[in-house]
Amino acid sequence: MKRTINLSTYDELTSCSTWNKFKNAFATSTSTAVFNDCQKLLAIKVSGNKHPGPEIDEMWKLIEHLKANQVDLPKFLCAFLLLNALPSSLGAVAIVQLQTVTATDLDFQFI
Repeated sequence: MKRTINLSTYDELTSCSTWNKFKNAFATSTSTAVFNDCQKLLAIKVSGNKHPGPEIDEMWKLIEHLKANQVDLPKFLCAFLLLNALPSSLGAVAIVQLQTVTATDLDFQFI
C-alpha cells in the first residue's frame, strides 16, 4: 500500500503561501537524519590508493548538509575530522598541519 500526500491540505491562495506551508511541514530535519549524517561523516576514510577527491567531497557535502539542518560544526572540528580520515600513509600531513597551525586557525578548506 502506497502512502500519498494529500496536497489539498497545503493549498493556499498564493504560491508563496503554499510554498511556506510546504516548507514548514517538510523542511524540518529529524534528529534521526542528523544522526545518520553524523555517522556517515565519522565513517569516511580517505583511501590511500586512489584520488582522495570523492571522499573529501562527500565529507564536505555532509558538513554542508548538517549546517543546513542547524548543526554548524566549528571549522577546526571539520579540519580534525578530515585529518583523522587520512590514511596512515599520509600521517605526515596531519603532523605538519598540527605543528604549523593553531587549532583555532585550522580550516577544512585549506588542508
